[in-house]
Amino acid sequence: MMTYDSLRLAVRGGTAGSVMSFVLEEIADGRTTIAAVAHPLGFVCLPLRREGERGVCVHAWRDDVPQVAPTTSFIHAHSWDLFSYVLYGAIRNNVIEITDTVTDPTHRVAEIRSTGPIDEIRPTGRLVRSATVATELTSRSAVYTLDGGIFHTSVVDGHAATLAFSSACPGAIDLSLADLDMQPHSVRRRYCDRVETAHIAREVLTRLRAGGTRGPIRPPEAGGHRRL
Repeated sequence: MMTYDSLRLAVRGGTAGSVMSFVLEEIADGRTTIAAVAHPLGFVCLPLRREGERGVCVHAWRDDVPQVAPTTSFIHAHSWDLFSYVLYGAIRNNVIEITDTVTDPTHRVAEIRSTGPIDEIRPTGRLVRSATVATELTSRSAVYTLDGGIFHTSVVDGHAATLAFSSACPGAIDLSLADLDMQPHSVRRRYCDRVETAHIAREVLTRLRAGGTRGPIRPPEAGGHRRL
């Protein structure tokens, strides 16, 4: 399996599609121990590599699979910086600005702490309003970035997949906007079995090859999305 750094180099060198074609073929043929995970934000994750505070995954959105809404909302902020290369399809990221208020708030900020497949979701005392302040559509062979701490939503119409690189922000916590009366609870993420994982990898591989496996990288806009 490729390393975090070698996969980043493949993106920079314009060979990420070809490299991922090989990696997905291995997964589809059952030659790895990778198990796909159904993410509560509506995509399937193939975790390729974890190296300390860094990780790389394939995220795949599929319109033939019913989307399961999270128990909070789709507005969330990572505890890590994201560098994401679009393998096929298009991703629309909406950047959300939140304003602390005790007068007619719309949401309560919730903390999400994950241990293995379990997400522990706890409301905080922080009440806020939210507003979309930027939107960006990123399509095949292009990169988008999101710094940790930025509230956002990621929207896909149809099928799409990304090669997502994460780098943890020291001391940061995953956050989401929730209903004002949300109660503490936990959610168990569903791991797919070998047959389902192989099917997902084969589907991503087929769509990747149908769209071409090589193309020049198109960088994000200068600076990417920064903390608000």
